[in-house]
Amino acid sequence: MFTAKKLLWVLKEHGQSWDGTYFRDTILRQHVIPFLRDPSNVLDTDEVIFLHDKAPCMKANATQHLLEDEDVNFWGNSIWPGNSPDMNPAENVGAIIKDKVEELM
Repeated sequence: MFTAKKLLWVLKEHGQSWDGTYFRDTILRQHVIPFLRDPSNVLDTDEVIFLHDKAPCMKANATQHLLEDEDVNFWGNSIWPGNSPDMNPAENVGAIIKDKVEELM
């Protein structure tokens, strides 16, 4: 996850799949939501929009409801164009990071 100020790496535990429960309880509740609410991480906590890539754990109704209940602004399933690399910054940033890591190897 990245913002205009910081980058947050959330890595899964070895052998752990990102099912809906793990994504909501571990990734969102323990890492992402606190990160987005911390003013030292974002320019304006009221202007943050969480974008996801429509993976099953992210587009699950329970996940969408959690984000709503936690007052996290996000693009819901009806808005997000899932396979559009132009609209998915993670695709572009991931490629940049991969290139930089390969340069260092």
